[in-house]
Amino acid sequence: MIINHKYNFQFYAEVHTGSRAISAMLMEIPGSEDVGHHHMTREYGLERNLIPGGCFSFRVVRDPREIIATKIALFLNAQNRAAESSRPPLSEKVVVARHVKWACEQENFFLHNNCDFTIRYSRWDDLNELLRWADVVNIPPLTQIGVTPNKKQWFKYFTSEQMFRMYRDIPEIKEWR
Repeated sequence: MIINHKYNFQFYAEVHTGSRAISAMLMEIPGSEDVGHHHMTREYGLERNLIPGGCFSFRVVRDPREIIATKIALFLNAQNRAAESSRPPLSEKVVVARHVKWACEQENFFLHNNCDFTIRYSRWDDLNELLRWADVVNIPPLTQIGVTPNKKQWFKYFTSEQMFRMYRDIPEIKEWR
């Protein structure tokens, strides 16, 4: 989590949304401090008195199907690197089914549902506009970090039945229809 004391903002990192790249960019802005751990929640920070008052908060979110596809690709990549293990590798079909099941069973897909502002992944102009609104004068460039290798487009992983289940069980997907 990034807190900026000069411009009074807090950035809460969501999983698989470019948050490491955003954090690195925000750390270049004067007054920024990396607090707690990367995916720290507001509740955790408040309980430990890590978060000052008077700051606005924001997060960046991504289509949940993209996030699930990233998790699938990362699992398959790790499995392929560990191919010499004694267990036979899981098929892509099994890996996809397990990740869809996991995602559909989450109470909340995103960690930070109580931020003042939400920026959509890939709408970087909105992030720059928010920082300008906070009076940040020199906004550093955003550099890609940790692009997932061998990742297919999200829709190439899922069957129509899985897509229907995700639409039904993950309300946050409706924002990307």
